[in-house]
Amino acid sequence: HVVPSHFFAQLGALRASPYGRTCSVTVVLRVREPLSWYRSYYDWAVLGRQRGGEARQQWGANFTDWLPPNLQSALLFLPGYSAQHAVRTSAPRPSRWRRISAALAQVDVLAPLERLDEAAAVVMHKAGFLQPTGYERFAPGPTSGAWSRRKAQLPVQASGDFCAAGPRLRACEAAVLAAAPDDHRLYQLAVERFAAQVASLRGVPTFARTLEAHF
Repeated sequence: HVVPSHFFAQLGALRASPYGRTCSVTVVLRVREPLSWYRSYYDWAVLGRQRGGEARQQWGANFTDWLPPNLQSALLFLPGYSAQHAVRTSAPRPSRWRRISAALAQVDVLAPLERLDEAAAVVMHKAGFLQPTGYERFAPGPTSGAWSRRKAQLPVQASGDFCAAGPRLRACEAAVLAAAPDDHRLYQLAVERFAAQVASLRGVPTFARTLEAHF
């Protein structure tokens, strides 16, 4: 994740430095659809804690009982916020959209995760990379700790079962929408802004070649 207490605060100075004046500085931010983000984070860092009997007042008892507000935007843009703060809370967090907007104004490529390949091609075009921006998919295993070493494990469902297609999925979607309005706004902005950015490059021959070479 971006380190919000350092990265955006120092980006202006970087771009004004001799390095920034002679070299291209391209800032890329990819945003994940909120329900997908929460489900992934839950299965990675929270499910094991619930099964291991960690404090319910902190970690909740299931997926929708956990849901800290605006988790993705908080981790990206809120100084001092880290995974240890991603715990259950009954208090709504006020919108920080003004702070988010100020940071997004410094982002050159804002893209939804599902268009990562196209985003890589846009970065190649904007930054002038000589080689394709290839990558390998990596999925880390669940976090571990004292909770994972306990013999008595509670029968808590993973998000794929808890949010199974049908009424359960709709309930999860509604719960995440209520918990994360800033995250939804951020994701929608990424979808719209990236679509416009790609559309503006469609007639540029060099971009067409870059896009073809990347895929």
